[in-house]
Amino acid sequence: MKTKILILFILCLLFSNCNDDNNTIENETPNIENKLIKKISIKSIGKYENNFSYFEFFYTNGKVSEVLENGTEKNILEYEGDKVVKLSSYSSDNSLLSYVIYSYEGNKFSSQLYNKNGQAEDKFDFFINKNQELYKMVYMDCDEYNYIYNNGNISTETINDKKKLISYDNKFNPFTNYNIYFRIIYDGYLYHTLSKNNPIKTELFWNKTSSTPNISLYEIVYDKDNYPIEVTEKYNDGITEYYFEYTK
Repeated sequence: MKTKILILFILCLLFSNCNDDNNTIENETPNIENKLIKKISIKSIGKYENNFSYFEFFYTNGKVSEVLENGTEKNILEYEGDKVVKLSSYSSDNSLLSYVIYSYEGNKFSSQLYNKNGQAEDKFDFFINKNQELYKMVYMDCDEYNYIYNNGNISTETINDKKKLISYDNKFNPFTNYNIYFRIIYDGYLYHTLSKNNPIKTELFWNKTSSTPNISLYEIVYDKDNYPIEVTEKYNDGITEYYFEYTK
């Protein structure tokens, strides 16, 4: 699964000019302490293919220790304190598929993917500001992604000529109670995890001269605590549906 996460990170995280001074946030205490995800189901319906997958979360001492994908592929997370230091992916017969080593230096958080034979593959460097927000990501020392925040939410994402503008609701993101490192690892694969609220509209401009963006719209159903339980993303050639189950 980690290989897919890294690839999807490139595809899903287009994006923003980074300036630490502009990235201010008003801290908000979740209205339900320690409300965590139990299961995420994702259904994609497009012109050419339909996909369904689900992810079950297992916890040890309040931290995600395992993510089980479709009941077969097991992803084991190892920690030092609150920081993930290794993620290993196993097939249904417990054969190692790949693993990722995470390292930390100041405000930089790095991930190095290895295949089952121990050969190094994709590498990412993530840069986190004083507000615990990802403001820059560098892939393989070449592609640089930047992020601008507004009140704890990514408002603009940029890479090269591409730009995405994002609007949000004022409700809790399902990943509100997870630390920045875990949210970085799974952003763009399980959900939009980096912002404190939920996107309701995105506008993607493919180049600097483009005046007509690709637009995605989101319809969201919330539980009594203002956490999403159903999210429907509608875009040009299909829809993606997210279903969230919580531990409480």
